[in-house]
Amino acid sequence: MDNPVHLALTGSLMAGSSEQIAVTHDHAVKIMSGAMIPEGAEAVISSEFASDDGVNVRVINNAIPGQNILPKGTDIKKGELIMGIFD
Repeated sequence: MDNPVHLALTGSLMAGSSEQIAVTHDHAVKIMSGAMIPEGAEAVISSEFASDDGVNVRVINNAIPGQNILPKGTDIKKGELIMGIFD
């Protein structure tokens, strides 16, 4: 990308976090793999295409709506065993 985009960093979310953070215009939320997608987010940029200094994020790739966002439950199929307890 010839013209990097600079966004204000609103916060960060870890997988399993119940914190509610919304993304607004010209802002970004840093999320870890498995974290809930913040309200208002349209795309996720992989870490290799973004950097932050704790206050701002510099994005060097295009963000396409739906990019890197998987709907809840798409990693398993109906009836598939996801956890087993064995003696």
